Amino acid sequence: CDHLDRLGPPGGFLSPEIALLYKTPDFVVTRNAADFAAVLPRLGVERALWLARVLRLAHPHHPWVDRLEALA
Repeated sequence: CDHLDRLGPPGGFLSPEIALLYKTPDFVVTRNAADFAAVLPRLGVERALWLARVLRLAHPHHPWVDRLEALA
């Protein structure tokens, strides 16, 4: 998969894992936590593991990592 393909379709919306990645610094914001909870069951294993890997690099102790890895 080309890295740019992960962003989403040209001219379309961001892929859910990319949108969540942008929200991670402010994960305690109620809206961001609600978005994470809504997307998590629909994310799929591949996308969840990708986001968990990236979060471990950028925010090693982020509370979403364990929940994402639990989907695998």
